Amino acid sequence: MDSLVLFSLIAIFVLAIILWITLNQANAPTQKSAEVKQREIVEAYKMKLRETLLPLHNNPEALKQKKNRLLQEISSELARNIFFDQDEMRLVIQELANYNYEQNS
Repeated sequence: MDSLVLFSLIAIFVLAIILWITLNQANAPTQKSAEVKQREIVEAYKMKLRETLLPLHNNPEALKQKKNRLLQEISSELARNIFFDQDEMRLVIQELANYNYEQNS
């Protein structure tokens, strides 16, 4: 009879551990892939370009200066970002430099 109680306690303990692990995995946050995170970062930069440059569309000289400063800031941020290597960073800066913020607003 003592062995039956012991086995029952062990079984309950194992089931409790399995249940606890299962519930913790269900609550764990899902991680995004590097590609998804890169796309989100680029889209955020496009939005920043749009919001910053659209008010300056009537002043070409101020627009050019602001866009150059903004691209330099973005380049500096991307250089420190773990999701981008040097080649990807250059491609993103090219994409942002050619981005037509007026059409995509």
